[in-house]
Amino acid sequence: MVKDAERFAEEDKKRRAGAEAKNNAESLIHTTERQLADNGDKVDDSLKDEQPPHPVRVSNTRAACGIGVIPSRSP
Repeated sequence: MVKDAERFAEEDKKRRAGAEAKNNAESLIHTTERQLADNGDKVDDSLKDEQPPHPVRVSNTRAACGIGVIPSRSP
């Protein structure tokens, strides 16, 4: 069993790093969406006209990370 643990240690580190990166991405997406939902009226109009708009970028980030739609919180 110890030999197996040693043999798979590097693979486990890579898997753990990938999971942490995905969790960080999910957290960043959620925080960004909440901030935009709560404070979207305060965002400068010039930023709202950016191409592509942030919903597209967020959607692309979710797809790249294999993240589904994050349900919105009820007020």
